[in-house]
Amino acid sequence: MEEKEADDKRMDFLKNYTLNSLKLTQDKWREFLAVKENHKLVGNFFDQADVSNLIISRNAASQLVASLTIPTTLKNKAVSFLKRDKEVIKDDNMRNLYVRDLPASSASVDVAIAVIEEVIYPLLTNKDNMKEWPKVVSEDVIQQTHKLKNEASVLGGLIGGRTVLPLPENAEVLEGTSPVCRLSDAIDSKLMHAFETVIIDWTHQISEVLKKDSAQSIFYELNPLPKAEFDFWNDRLKNLECIHEQLMNPKVQKMAEILETAESVYWPALRNIFKDVREGLKEAENVILYLTPLQKRLDEMENVEYSLLPSHIKAVMYTVALTWANSEYYCRPERIIVILQEISNLLILKTENFLGPEEVMRGFHQKDEMLGKIRKGIVTLVTLRETFDQCRLSMDRFFKGKKTKNWEFPSHLVFTRLDAFLQRLQQIELFER
Repeated sequence: MEEKEADDKRMDFLKNYTLNSLKLTQDKWREFLAVKENHKLVGNFFDQADVSNLIISRNAASQLVASLTIPTTLKNKAVSFLKRDKEVIKDDNMRNLYVRDLPASSASVDVAIAVIEEVIYPLLTNKDNMKEWPKVVSEDVIQQTHKLKNEASVLGGLIGGRTVLPLPENAEVLEGTSPVCRLSDAIDSKLMHAFETVIIDWTHQISEVLKKDSAQSIFYELNPLPKAEFDFWNDRLKNLECIHEQLMNPKVQKMAEILETAESVYWPALRNIFKDVREGLKEAENVILYLTPLQKRLDEMENVEYSLLPSHIKAVMYTVALTWANSEYYCRPERIIVILQEISNLLILKTENFLGPEEVMRGFHQKDEMLGKIRKGIVTLVTLRETFDQCRLSMDRFFKGKKTKNWEFPSHLVFTRLDAFLQRLQQIELFER
């Protein structure tokens, strides 16, 4: 394994850029790859075509950590590797990666954006400064300056965990309250092209937001806890609220009015953007409404002594079943499987912490005490399994006055990891009797 990685030019490229940019030693990289989650994320970035971004940053302990999205707050400088196209990265195409440094905090980006918007943009788009320039040069400078302004705004949004929709060039024509008919003379083909170009960009941006799935961490075997699900939906709601607010901007509303009046072929695309964002907002609000009681139950369960866990599992599972029965958007197998897997991961983690690998090894010398703890672990995990089956068999009790929708998905999709862990505990119990 180590020899293979030593000869991996892709890994060398990441390592060399990261260490040089962040001014770190080789030891930091070895520590970074020694963490299972980091190793998986880097491997997924290389081998999965749909994983388009990899961020390597330092945590509070100055250890390198990997993530697939830009952390909402960066305490230290970080590096980002972005695929130009959706593809598997191999030795012969790794130079297709777009590499950039990320500043230590969003404040730095805010300052840079302010300089671009308030100094550079007005200076380079002021036609009085271009009187002696050839027309083709001045037009190109204005276009490139506007592009720089938009890219800076989008990057600032990404670092802040939100999606910024860039406005079209010459958007000042959209200011004011003049009716569309009075603007018609000013809306030339060039401006219409600018409108249509940003609609294409918005479609891609919003599609990226809406296609994100909370199951991604599970798919990449990162064993997330329920907190990941709650954070995902809260972040999604905040981002969609931010997008919706931008779409309600009078300039965007005027642009939509112009495109509709002009019968542009891009008007249906913009109309779909409004529709998709409204539906996404409705979904996120509904999911958070029904996940909130479950989050409270899980917070309570997470903070109790291990021996009391079985008494909390029933309440948690009943709340999951009620969420399935009442939420318009969470009553899908792919959604409920995710939260059930994360609850399983939480119980596995609490059991591991309760037992402790070193304690299990010392159990041979303190057999009675260790055997008692292992049996408590088995009881806890079996309780989850049994309560799941009880809910599954009596699902109609949760659908009062409504048509029952059963959990028809195979249970192994939820409990594969838990069952393997439970089997190991049962084997240890037999060995230590």
